[in-house]
Amino acid sequence: MPASARLGPVGPPWHRSLQQGLLPIVGLLLCALLLAACELGFQTQPLDIQSVADEEQTEPELDTHDLDADTADLELEQQDESEEDSLELSELDQVELVDLEQVELEDELEASDELAELDEADEAELPDPCAEANCPLDCCLADEQAVCVDLNQAPEHCGECGRQCAQLCVNGECCTPMTCSSANANCGQLDDGCGGLLSCGSCESPLLCGAHSPNRCGPPQQWPDSPTPYCIEITGAIPCPAPHTAYYGHDGSYLLTQPSYIEHNGWVEDERTGLSWESSSQGPNLYLNGESYCESSNTGGFSNWRLPTQTEIVSLADYGKASGSIHPALIDEDGGIYWLQSPTFGERHIFDTSTGAMGKAELLQTARSRCVRGTLGSALSSTEFGLEDRIFGFAWDLSPTTSPSWEQALSYCEASTHGGFDDWRLPSVGEWMSLLRHAQLPSLPSRVWSSTPRRPNQLTVIQVVTGDRSLDFKSPTGSAAYGCVRNIE
Repeated sequence: MPASARLGPVGPPWHRSLQQGLLPIVGLLLCALLLAACELGFQTQPLDIQSVADEEQTEPELDTHDLDADTADLELEQQDESEEDSLELSELDQVELVDLEQVELEDELEASDELAELDEADEAELPDPCAEANCPLDCCLADEQAVCVDLNQAPEHCGECGRQCAQLCVNGECCTPMTCSSANANCGQLDDGCGGLLSCGSCESPLLCGAHSPNRCGPPQQWPDSPTPYCIEITGAIPCPAPHTAYYGHDGSYLLTQPSYIEHNGWVEDERTGLSWESSSQGPNLYLNGESYCESSNTGGFSNWRLPTQTEIVSLADYGKASGSIHPALIDEDGGIYWLQSPTFGERHIFDTSTGAMGKAELLQTARSRCVRGTLGSALSSTEFGLEDRIFGFAWDLSPTTSPSWEQALSYCEASTHGGFDDWRLPSVGEWMSLLRHAQLPSLPSRVWSSTPRRPNQLTVIQVVTGDRSLDFKSPTGSAAYGCVRNIE
């Protein structure tokens, strides 16, 4: 069979006729449908674009409102979360703070225990003062110092004061003994206030015990000698004699420690004695007014001004010149009669720098107030040769008695070899007054010769009245007791 026969239509003839008739119709229908679909597509497309545009215009308003609401909700949630976190942190901080305080407390307790252990170790290493005291009966500690006591002899009404080692029973009453530290003493001996004697040690050279205050070490003081020589004989003033001649040994024959002063604002400092003096005096006034003036003075910022003693005022005097005072700043135009502290209660004493006189004041006497501050030390001791004043460096021989004349008193001391020393001399009025400042002195004659003549053109010699420490003027031909003095190294 030919190939064209195999590829031709298959089936009955009517079927082929039907296919040939329907094909055009189906084609037309398909074309119509396609055209309708295209028209429908072009008509609906603009509507879809406009709808999209409307949606784009309305959506931002809806989104902004929703966003604000969401943001508010988010902030509330964050705030709640923050409060919860803060509460949790606060509770955590409190817990940590309690833990930290507990650690610090434990550290303090540990440090306290360590210090206590160190203190116990230190106490264990300290020597026992009672072990070194070798008390015959009982020993107690008072202010860390050993005190020997007899506890069995304590009266019953004293209680346990003795056994507590802070007090002693004296005459049936409790007594707290002083110690060197409580008495502010670092040298010498002193009464402990309960019948005992305190020994507070000694000073290293060149310091002296009591140089400026009792039982205290300090540098030695020096007595200022009159810098102006003046000598007399029974006929009048003369040039000061040469050694080993008649009338040698005057105050003016010796130029010893020369005065030295430092001027400050309103006051003058004596470098020799350590005393300070107000540059200006006040008055004249009655004694009580003058005393009150000094006690209320604050010159130089100091509040311990007072009236001077007899010894202190004499340290200012230059007995070789008429003005009477060593330093120009301490000279008053009216001559300068000054109030003094009295050695006897109820008495009033004065010193006249223009004449050198010193004695009791009259009832309604007026005088000036020359205020002073500071202290002259006191350290007088007995030796086999007499007395020694270590503060001013004087040795005293008080064995001579009465001399028929002043010239003989001068000659005796110049020739003396007492104690193996040949540099004795008759004391000046200032040296005598330096001795009389001491509270405890052996019995002295009522009047003694000094080597100091009275002011120029006065043919008299100053005698020291030892009882009230006044100064009197006598003719060099009169009689009085005397003593001798020398400087010690």
